[in-house]
Formats: sequence, C-alpha cells, structure tokens
Amino acid sequence: MMTISVRQAIPADLPKIVDHYGSSDTPWDPFGDIKTLQRIPIEGLIVAEVNNEYAGFLYWFTGENPWFDPGTKRFAYIHELHVLEKFQGKKVGKNLLAYALQQLKEKIPTVYISTSESNMVARHLYENAGFRPFSRSIHYKLEF
Repeated sequence: MMTISVRQAIPADLPKIVDHYGSSDTPWDPFGDIKTLQRIPIEGLIVAEVNNEYAGFLYWFTGENPWFDPGTKRFAYIHELHVLEKFQGKKVGKNLLAYALQQLKEKIPTVYISTSESNMVARHLYENAGFRPFSRSIHYKLEF
C-alpha cells in the first residue's frame, strides 16, 4: 500500500530536490544548484513522499500586478512541479497541487501555472484541479 504525504520543505530536502532536478541550463533556475536553491523563499517549497521516500516537489512564489494579466492585484505562480519518474501516475502530482492550492486559496485570489501545449499529462492535471487556459505564447526561433 502506498502512503503519499505532502509537507513544507525543510533545508534537509534541498539536496534531494537538486539531485532529482539535475543540472540547470538557465541562470534563473534555482533547482539544479544547492547554493542557488538555498536562496529562494522556502515557504513556497513543498515536497511529497511516498512511504517516507522523497517523490517530488512543487514551488510557488507570490507577487502583485502581473504584467501578463492586467487587473490582477495579488497572485501566486506555481513555478515548478516535478515528480520522480518511478512515482509518476500514482497521484503524487495531484497531491502536491492540491496541498499547494489549499494553502494558497486562504490568502491569494489568483493562481497561475503554465506548461507546454504538448504536455497532455500536466494539462489534464491542471484542468482537473480547476485551472483554465487564459493565454498562449509564441516561441520564435532564428537560425544562422
């Protein structure tokens, strides 16, 4: 029997997150480097465990007046949701998302999350949680 638990991250969880996430290819992505990860606000970082074994993480941050949605004052943005491959399809992501939304709905009126159009698993998860698409972005490419 699997027992999934979700809780606030603690400093001892950070090496597991970095190992799981792997090295980062962008300078603004804190999850691939322990020193960078230690500098983010930990209150938006939660972890899931399956039978007391690390299974994944979710990170959100809060802000005001998002440029991409004029008229919204306070918001939260779920920046990352990652589940170890061996625990995918076992409701770990659903539990992480539900835990985060439960915490956020008490203090934040609007929550955003994004994924690629082709990530049908994530889209299904987010839409089942009540998220609805509200904008699309276009990525351009120039090759020389």
